[in-house]
Amino acid sequence: MNFTKFRTLACAAVVLFFSVATGSAHYLWITVDPLEDEHAVNVIFEHGLKPRDGSYIPHFVRRGTTWYYDGEAVRTLDVKDTREGDLRWLRGTIQPEGPYAVSSYGLFGVYRYGEMDVLLHYYAKHISPTAVAELPTFARAETLDLDLVPSLDSDGNVTAQLLWKGDPVAGRKITIRGGTIKNPFIGEEGRITFL
Repeated sequence: MNFTKFRTLACAAVVLFFSVATGSAHYLWITVDPLEDEHAVNVIFEHGLKPRDGSYIPHFVRRGTTWYYDGEAVRTLDVKDTREGDLRWLRGTIQPEGPYAVSSYGLFGVYRYGEMDVLLHYYAKHISPTAVAELPTFARAETLDLDLVPSLDSDGNVTAQLLWKGDPVAGRKITIRGGTIKNPFIGEEGRITFL
């Protein structure tokens, strides 16, 4: 598997959520736009990867945090409410000199699914290693309680391990947008294999 394909799968896989109903769900996304002297980090809280009306952004502004990791230190990334016409999202800037990762967490609050009230937490990360050998340094986001940590197995398959506060999570159903998994239930040690 080539490294570009792996990076695409790894980034898509880390939109993490357990869901009861996903018909009109919103997700926390991180995209990065390389610019001339810096990179724009976009934190989007929508149905997909592109900004829309941003009606849920206030939840994230009040109870969310975004971090930047350059391989040496984790720093809180200042993201600002950004608007272009009817579009709204959060944007910050970084000046990477090599591989990096950006992670984000947002507490939405209580949401009613039918008869059940659910406290929604959102987790996302963007990993940008420049070589497979750098992946272990950037794959784990220590800032996230819920983290899907991608890796390559000895056969070159993309695998991932689901962690809750650093411990493997097994036997749960997971839904991943942007990739196909071998089994929708997480195996022993929280391992998932992508097809």
